[in-house]
Amino acid sequence: MKTKDAAIGGNGALVSALFSRWNTKFIPYMGRTLATALFVLCWLLSLSASAAEENLMFRDDGAGSLVFNTGIIKGSLQKDGKGEALRSLSFIPSNVTIDQNHGLLCPYRFLTPERRYGFGSWEWPRTGRVLPDGAAELHWDEAADRPFAFTTEYRWKSADTLDFKVVFTPKTDLHK
Repeated sequence: MKTKDAAIGGNGALVSALFSRWNTKFIPYMGRTLATALFVLCWLLSLSASAAEENLMFRDDGAGSLVFNTGIIKGSLQKDGKGEALRSLSFIPSNVTIDQNHGLLCPYRFLTPERRYGFGSWEWPRTGRVLPDGAAELHWDEAADRPFAFTTEYRWKSADTLDFKVVFTPKTDLHK
């Protein structure tokens, strides 16, 4: 048993000798190899993250729509003029349509206690654009029949999560 312990490193001499020889010959080589491997891994992960981020961006299709395809959901927003909100919206894996009528996330009615403004925002002209971070923005100016302007933003947070923000700017005192 004593011989077996010595071969394994009973007093630590054999283990110490192996590690000191390994340290002087292999550590500098392993350090460079490990650094290169980590660099390549980080680069590949950044490519993967960039590709994922690009899937979360709206794009102007040049035909009047802001389109998106997250890999899970695809659809579009009509950019300028009158129109609905998120349209042609479908889940990609099952090809199931998930919008109807005037699309999803389109401001409907603006109300005060005394008055209703319009029937729905799809009846009013608007302008749209892609923001620098890839979100879509639609903007409705004030008009004679509505003393307010408003903007909507559509921003993908993940392939299945869309943030929707409405900024309402009254141009006169609207009674609460």
